Amino acid sequence: DIPAKEWLHLFMLGVVPDSQGKHISSKLIKLSVKLAKAQGFKMAFAEATGDSSKVLLEKHGGARCEHFIDYSVWEGPAANSIRKLPQEGAKGMGLMVIDLHRFHRV
Repeated sequence: DIPAKEWLHLFMLGVVPDSQGKHISSKLIKLSVKLAKAQGFKMAFAEATGDSSKVLLEKHGGARCEHFIDYSVWEGPAANSIRKLPQEGAKGMGLMVIDLHRFHRV
């Protein structure tokens, strides 16, 4: 069990196509991390399912990839379907972690 207010889950960050290119994702990441830090959270995490989300979390949230699941070698449930995802452009999923005590970008 994770103690309350220790970890913040940055869940499903996305921007509709008509609003892309306006730096909304970077602003959402920065604001979410700033608020989490102000509320006393120690860490934050997100699942990055694409290169762009990984780069945004690294650049604007100070995140580091703690673990990467390579879809091409997946052996868990639905393996046949998941192993095909790299052919469609999805290489895998990175568990991105932000140490809020070290975050100073906002």
